[in-house]
Amino acid sequence: MENIYLILGIFIVGGYFAGLLAEKIGLPKITGYILLGVIFSPSLFGLTVPEKIQGMGIITEITLSIISFAAGGSLSIKIVKKLGMPVVWITLIQGLGAWFFVSFSVYFFYPLFFTLEKKELFIMALTLGAVALATAPAAIIAIIHEYKAKGPFTSTLLSVVVLDDALAIIATSISIGVAKSIVGSGSMSILKELRRGSLEILVSILIGIAIGCLSKRIMRYFKSPPSLLLLVTGSIFFCTGLSNILGVSYLLSNMVFGFFITNTFSFSDKYFTSIKEIEGLIFVLFFTLAGAHFETSILKDAGILALIIVIGRISGKFIGSYIGGVVSRAPENVRKYLGFALLPKAGVTLGLILLVLELPEIKDVGIIMINGILASVIINELISPSLVKFALTKSKEIQV
Repeated sequence: MENIYLILGIFIVGGYFAGLLAEKIGLPKITGYILLGVIFSPSLFGLTVPEKIQGMGIITEITLSIISFAAGGSLSIKIVKKLGMPVVWITLIQGLGAWFFVSFSVYFFYPLFFTLEKKELFIMALTLGAVALATAPAAIIAIIHEYKAKGPFTSTLLSVVVLDDALAIIATSISIGVAKSIVGSGSMSILKELRRGSLEILVSILIGIAIGCLSKRIMRYFKSPPSLLLLVTGSIFFCTGLSNILGVSYLLSNMVFGFFITNTFSFSDKYFTSIKEIEGLIFVLFFTLAGAHFETSILKDAGILALIIVIGRISGKFIGSYIGGVVSRAPENVRKYLGFALLPKAGVTLGLILLVLELPEIKDVGIIMINGILASVIINELISPSLVKFALTKSKEIQV
């Protein structure tokens, strides 16, 4: 199928119905989107060609820019202060725990099955660990609403999920910066990477603030909802483009942009509501495109990698949330059961791994990485809803 417009049309309309079908059989809509993409992957039935799929990378950039902007917008200083340090400690420790355990597992266990160069293996382990720490809120929120869960455990869970994606974006930005430097220099100097990474983070922050200030100044010219959507999307695209020109992380820039808006604009709700008008279209395209990267020829390699990722991530989330709960003196039910509720992953994880594929050093294993992540996402989306329900039940905040 050579016509890119025909592909996009099938992905949009077909993805919508695939999402509805998945929802009817008790699965998240995202699973339907991904599976439709898998059906249209070049390696399965040959319905699309690899060049066309790879040529739609702009959809990944647009989607990740919007996700980063929304993640930053969820970080209200007032809310974070109200939640207190316990949530911050739990978020940091469980996030870093997932990053460490996945990276450690990939680095030490994957070579037992397949041979990779040390540099390639290090980049693969570092970036997979970073993208794995994200937690998808959709399944968690759906279950909380379904069972009308309410209480300290539920509040802590929602707070950690909100902060988790922001942490994943920062971790992946750092990982990609380190990986690019290793690819370019052929060696790794810790001091050099720290200086380079610090400068990239600083420039990204300044870009986000600058775009936020500019948007605030011209806001009065965009009063109607349609015109406000133009301002928001135009600002996000401008932020991404400027970041790309300067060679810094557009993820971090857009996250800072969203953070600036939500904490300085008195009318920030309208700003974020407007972007929801196009989220559905962008997300259907994005997830079907992600599924279209499926490659049957490396099922064995990707399957083993998926199992390593899933086991490493579960270990990191469980151990990290427990230690975070102990350090922050959280209630016993939070310490014991929060890890069960932090397993869903989807959008941010898939988006971030597509970014990693741009690294030239891992072009040979990039397809294994995306398929490993795809498989791990599907596994998590199948098992995690029941575990979220289990955690809420054991914490005695729902009655079933």
